[in-house]
Amino acid sequence: YCDYYYADLDGTWNDDGDSLWGEVNDDNIDMFADLLVGRLPFDTTSEAATVVEKTLVYEGVGSTQLPTDYQKKMLMFATQLDSSTSGGDCKDELENYVSIPSDYTITRLYDRDGTSGKSNVINAMNSGYNLINNVGHANYSVMSAKYTGTHEYLYRGDMSGLTNGPRYSVLYTIGCWAAAIDYDCIAERFVLAPDGGGVAFIGNSRYGWFSPGYPGYGPSDAFDQEFFSAIFDGGTFELGAALSASKQVFASYAKGSYSSSKYYRWVLYELNLLGSPTTPVWTDTPSSMSASYDSTLTVGQTEFDVQVESGGSPLQSALVCLYKEDEVCETAETDSTGLAHVTLSPPPTSTGTMFVTVTKHNYLPERGSAEVQESGGSAPELSDGSVSPENGQSSDTFTYCVHYYHADSEPPATADVYIDGSPHAMTLASGQAADGDYEYEASSLSAGDHSFYFYFEDGDGKSARLPASGTYDGPFVDDTKPSSSCSSPTYSTSQTVSISFTASDGSGCGISETKLYYRFNGGSYSYSGESQSGTSGSFSFSLPDGQGTYDFYTIAIDNAGNTEDAPGSADDTTLYDSQAPVSSCSSPTYGTSPITVTYTASDGGSGLATTKLYYSYSGGSFTFSGHQASGSSGSFSFVPPDGEGTYAFYTIAIDNAGNVEDAPGSADDTTIYDGTKPSSSAASQTYATSLPISVSFTASDTSSGIASTKLYYSYNSGDYTYSGHEESGTTGAFSFSPTEGNGTYKFYTISTDNAGNEEEAPGSADDTTIYDSAGPESSCSSPEYAYSSPITITFTASDSLSGVSSTKLYYQKDSGGYTYSGLEESGTSGSFSFAPPEGDGTYDFYTLATDNAGNEEDVPGSPDSSTEYSENDTTRPESRCEAPQYARSIPIDVEPFASDDQ
Repeated sequence: YCDYYYADLDGTWNDDGDSLWGEVNDDNIDMFADLLVGRLPFDTTSEAATVVEKTLVYEGVGSTQLPTDYQKKMLMFATQLDSSTSGGDCKDELENYVSIPSDYTITRLYDRDGTSGKSNVINAMNSGYNLINNVGHANYSVMSAKYTGTHEYLYRGDMSGLTNGPRYSVLYTIGCWAAAIDYDCIAERFVLAPDGGGVAFIGNSRYGWFSPGYPGYGPSDAFDQEFFSAIFDGGTFELGAALSASKQVFASYAKGSYSSSKYYRWVLYELNLLGSPTTPVWTDTPSSMSASYDSTLTVGQTEFDVQVESGGSPLQSALVCLYKEDEVCETAETDSTGLAHVTLSPPPTSTGTMFVTVTKHNYLPERGSAEVQESGGSAPELSDGSVSPENGQSSDTFTYCVHYYHADSEPPATADVYIDGSPHAMTLASGQAADGDYEYEASSLSAGDHSFYFYFEDGDGKSARLPASGTYDGPFVDDTKPSSSCSSPTYSTSQTVSISFTASDGSGCGISETKLYYRFNGGSYSYSGESQSGTSGSFSFSLPDGQGTYDFYTIAIDNAGNTEDAPGSADDTTLYDSQAPVSSCSSPTYGTSPITVTYTASDGGSGLATTKLYYSYSGGSFTFSGHQASGSSGSFSFVPPDGEGTYAFYTIAIDNAGNVEDAPGSADDTTIYDGTKPSSSAASQTYATSLPISVSFTASDTSSGIASTKLYYSYNSGDYTYSGHEESGTTGAFSFSPTEGNGTYKFYTISTDNAGNEEEAPGSADDTTIYDSAGPESSCSSPEYAYSSPITITFTASDSLSGVSSTKLYYQKDSGGYTYSGLEESGTSGSFSFAPPEGDGTYDFYTLATDNAGNEEDVPGSPDSSTEYSENDTTRPESRCEAPQYARSIPIDVEPFASDDQ
């Protein structure tokens, strides 16, 4: 359903003859428009009159004056497209791309901002906006007004009931199917709304395309932006030209072989204009202008000047059009002085009216006429003869009217209408005697058909008859009421129900129309807004009040205005359950088997029958899971059939009337199924002398990812205990401060992934740390005297925890201060070979031990041992004693003597 077929005239669109139309390569599609195409949707002359009159009003030339207080108002309403794509963000991108004047009043009704909703949108539309732009889901019968929380929609009946006239709008939407011209679509209802709506609707006959997660960057967004850019940035104001300009931007790309070319080609084909392609879009408050020119011209005249001004100043580039049916159709633009010099080629060849029309963008059109006259005497002319009403009742007054014109300004001497052969004098009703409308009013005409003609003469005896021969038929006088009845289906699951009718007027003037009346759930009857001509047919009635019981009857009206009495009871009844149920489901972000998927479902009409669960594995297509349940809420126990991976879910509910919920555009929820346990390990230092002990860890999980890792420990080979430490991430460290004190600590870790899988405890520790905060002990022993070097100094050392690492020997000579000897030994006992470095003297010694944890023994307060060292004393000392030879008492005095040369 591609109106672009009528715009792009190059080629046949089926060059290869396979009846697959519009194939880019096989059918040699040009993609560039040769004509500007729009579609006016109507089925009846009444609808045609409505859309034409609305268009004329919008262009400033209708029977109703165009208000000038809304041309700089723009309404944008946008709903959420999916969880990652805000329609409001799409409109932000359009405003960034298009230079909409800063003095425009823009109303934004967005899900994102909490300002959306059906009542808000309808109230705004009824207040009157020049331009309306929409982003949201749609189909041929609805447009989304709110998509977060409880969904709200605009229905066709809402469009038909808009009351913003004569402030008519131009609406552009990227929603799917809104302009499906092969259906009674919501776009048509907008254009045909009798009391409001708009003059144009630009939308898709099938799907629109957005870009999930990238608002404003979908193919339909791009066409939307280029359309408004053509108007505001490119100065392309006619609707058809602006739409064509937006398509030509992407024509070459749509013909290409890029991955997204097919989507751009799709939009280019099925984006249609319902409205006149030549209607210019107002972009500013309309200004007024005036035109001056001669009121008459003569047959054969070849030049005609028109002077155009606005606000007392010449208006340049205004388009002047001169038109006389079958003779003159010429245009010219005004120059800098406001003058349009129009050449009439060919010139007018007969007398009559030449219409003068002046237009310029954002100016109200100026219309008038000039009379073409003969240079000599003329005969009178009659035109526009009529009787009103053409059909009526005997109590009606029938007005006969004809327009009289005399080029020589002579009034009629005779002015008669002949009714059924009898003359009746007509009188001047409006205008001048030589150029005016003459009327005659007849009453009490008898039932049946009548005929008439007009006859006028001037004072010179020149006459005019209308019609030139014969008579006009009418009026038909009829006083008998017609009759009718209707039949509707017992049940309907569709909002649009077909109601057949028959009507009869016997021998009367015939059926004019048959109107359908309805009532909802036993209320009062209302006119449906639907009427049909003819004696039989059907109404395609969009049930306006939702689900419930609708009673119907018809009332026929004949061409004379006789109206059938309302019947005492309904002709027929239909129980309507219009809406499919809605449902949604929820699943955990991560899960093990089975996955619990909860759901809720609701139906405001016939009630729920069942809700089915569908799933997709790793981005594949959705498949019925085999799970279904009744009731408005519950859960499914879903066993993943395809192994580990990402499972997306949605539900589809079915009500008792058979309405099936549409599959959503995206999943309701997603679960990563992970059936594999994570792994981890801990690493710690071998020894620690202080707290806390740093225990590092690494953890890994191939699917859902690590949620947390816990540290467990054992003290001195006891049972393992949870340390109270837990960390996230795949690597890190615990600061562990045990309360048990010094000892041996063994560690392992246990990780849990996001799906809830927990690692098994290992069979042995990942690592071990000896916590030793106490220093070791040592002592040394040396000989009291030493006469040669080196001196052998023995030592012992001990440490109850980490063990002795080394023992160092320190010395001082003659109390001169201790110095490290440079001698160091391992083990718990041994000896040092100490060579006194400072010669003879007294050497004091102590040792300092260091354990494997790094603790060092404190320096003792006194030496462990001392040695008197003399390296030159190699001679033995001498000694003697003296005592008396005899003694008579004790003690005996003995006097010692000793000597040593060294």
